[in-house]
Amino acid sequence: MRAAPFMIAALTLGLAESANAQRADENAVTAAEDAFGVSVGTERIGIYSDREVRGFSPVTAGNVRVEGLYIDLQGQLNSSLAEGNTIRVGISALSYPFPAPTGIVDYRLRSGSGGASISPSVTLGTLGKRSVEVQGHLPIIGEELTLSAAAALRRNPEGRNEVNRIFNFGIVPRWTPSDDVQLTPYWGYSRNREDIKPVVFVSGFFLPPEVGPESYGQRWTDQDRVQENIGLLGRFDLTDSLTLNTGAFRSRIVLLENYSDLYRNTTPDGLADHVINANPETRRASSSGEARLTWRRRAGSLANTVHVMIRGRQAMSRYGGSSSIAFGKAKIGQFVPVTQPAFVFGRQSQDHVEQFTGGIGYEGILAGIGQVSLGVQRSSYTKDVGSTANGASSITTRPWLFNASTAASLTQRLALYGGYTRGMEESGAAPDAAANRGQPLSSAITSQREFGFRYAIRQDLQIVGGLFELRKPYFSLNNENVFTDLGALINRGAEMSLAGTLAPGLNVVAGAVWMDPRVRGPDVALGRVGERAVAQTRQLVRASFNYRLPFLAGVSLDAGIDYSGSITASVRPDPATGRQLEAPSRTEIDLGARYRFELRDAPAVLRLQVENVFNTRGWNPTSSGGFEREGPRAVSIELAADF
Repeated sequence: MRAAPFMIAALTLGLAESANAQRADENAVTAAEDAFGVSVGTERIGIYSDREVRGFSPVTAGNVRVEGLYIDLQGQLNSSLAEGNTIRVGISALSYPFPAPTGIVDYRLRSGSGGASISPSVTLGTLGKRSVEVQGHLPIIGEELTLSAAAALRRNPEGRNEVNRIFNFGIVPRWTPSDDVQLTPYWGYSRNREDIKPVVFVSGFFLPPEVGPESYGQRWTDQDRVQENIGLLGRFDLTDSLTLNTGAFRSRIVLLENYSDLYRNTTPDGLADHVINANPETRRASSSGEARLTWRRRAGSLANTVHVMIRGRQAMSRYGGSSSIAFGKAKIGQFVPVTQPAFVFGRQSQDHVEQFTGGIGYEGILAGIGQVSLGVQRSSYTKDVGSTANGASSITTRPWLFNASTAASLTQRLALYGGYTRGMEESGAAPDAAANRGQPLSSAITSQREFGFRYAIRQDLQIVGGLFELRKPYFSLNNENVFTDLGALINRGAEMSLAGTLAPGLNVVAGAVWMDPRVRGPDVALGRVGERAVAQTRQLVRASFNYRLPFLAGVSLDAGIDYSGSITASVRPDPATGRQLEAPSRTEIDLGARYRFELRDAPAVLRLQVENVFNTRGWNPTSSGGFEREGPRAVSIELAADF
């Protein structure tokens, strides 16, 4: 954590030159092109995120890109390294080479332009929230060699006595020796120490009783993790029509400490069996990369693009060896401290994955008419498992993967699109509540088909709508408490997006998705698994607004609405009714204001945020069939400036 002062000192060199505004101008609502998910700094809006797209996680599925290039990301890119990300799904993925069924999250590394700059920010909030962040940009040799970097210290409370303590650091040099070549190395590091929320499992088909706002988790049950990401991106314009893009990455996450605080067999009055799981140090690490050669040629009104790609990864996971201790009966919502025992850990298992993929893709755009995108890939996947329980085993598969999509411009304002994608995606790891907790799950063949439209109401306001169907394996807890494949999950749905300027000074990013996730398989027919996927909602509506007051220069108002329909909360159906348990729908309102002004001739912004204004409370179902408590109302104020 001593790196921050040195970075700050380096970024203050040469501050005599003025710089373009950075933090003072950040606004996700005005930056978003649609409502399918975008993040700018620490602000995130839209119906989807890097953790949830159409009911699934593109990060878990392995569908992550850094400025368009494939990376086998372990954990996430911290906000000091990446200035934001965009979700590529539906029509926004149409021109994206080699799309994926679960959608793609594409990270943007920090960058800057103009003279040297430094952008500090300070945040204070309720429940002890506080953070300090410094961003900077330094032109070392004009625009030929630049350095962008940031560091942050954050204390983010997720409830009373539930705190996530974060240190982030990121550095991104960019070397552009000529117009034809650019090299971008980067290094990001983060350390998180997070208080673990208790997870409640009920003994029947009912919701846990309501509890107070105070945390009842043990003060020593936390997760201490280290994440590091190193990479090198390259762009080489070999000719006027031929470009080579390359990326080489190393990503790792180490869980130094990891506990799970479980309340099992909870009765309607809140009495439960209190169990705490502890894990020895676990880690995941991966080396990955991609080289993509792109040829572009225009013939009259037809623009042709051909991509030839090879990508690969070598990944290792060390997991298992956990220990569980029962602490007898306890009541949820009541904090009763217990002494931290000496956990005795067992032997750990280790998995190795090696995957190489080659592909060729084509995109043709006929001006004013439409476009077509085609791609085919062949992947070679090998997974070696060294399990302490089942011994050594190996899996090898070499599937063909492909995608095809098209769009037609019916008028200058209206376009229709449709497509099909078949991919191979990761399935994540078993949750802490499972008997096989931490075990990496098998990769699987997945598919998606979709159809939709885009209509430009005005040049600065457009609506996008679509229908989709995804097919993936369904993982959840079986009767032996093992998190495993229980059948096939078919998720059909419809989504809408409205983004742009509604009226002078009023910007909106509003989206909605209606889904029907259903499970198929023999366990469903036998009644051991419900036909509704656990921890998934069927309706989601999110809208964000930003209004610049015409009578107060520099002042704008923010508002956000987040509606989530009922969420399936039990893996199995109730034998008496045949229905699965559901958590009720919930609506949250966020409000805020921004005041832009000059601080010592530098652009600055003062921002007030109130999240969950009406303090809506409730229980969030988890993928393992448990419940976590929703966080309380939070108020914060931030001051940022660009010097």
